[in-house]
Amino acid sequence: MHSYHFTKDPLPDSVSNDIQNLNKLNQEQFSSLVEILFQFLTEPRETERFLNQLSDFASANGMSHGPLKNIVKSILLVPNGAMKRSLTAEHVKADLIALGLNEEKAGYFADQ
Repeated sequence: MHSYHFTKDPLPDSVSNDIQNLNKLNQEQFSSLVEILFQFLTEPRETERFLNQLSDFASANGMSHGPLKNIVKSILLVPNGAMKRSLTAEHVKADLIALGLNEEKAGYFADQ
């Protein structure tokens, strides 16, 4: 069982599996998804736009909406927890790597 910076609570295995599925995206897809996520984090009241953007992303990349929503819920746990705990980008990167995201993508996410 890992301990993470962004939470002290135990995480279900599904969170790590969802994060690892992000490794299957190419860098362009990952960058697009991260952009959508951070736009939502900065404008959380824009839920309808966020869901439309996720739907468009899924369609454009041949993904099912259900699994993509699960991945998004899991990945959003990290920045939400990081903001509550005032974590550094290095903490976020370390947590994402511990959850199974590759180092390049974890670094890109943390740099945002």
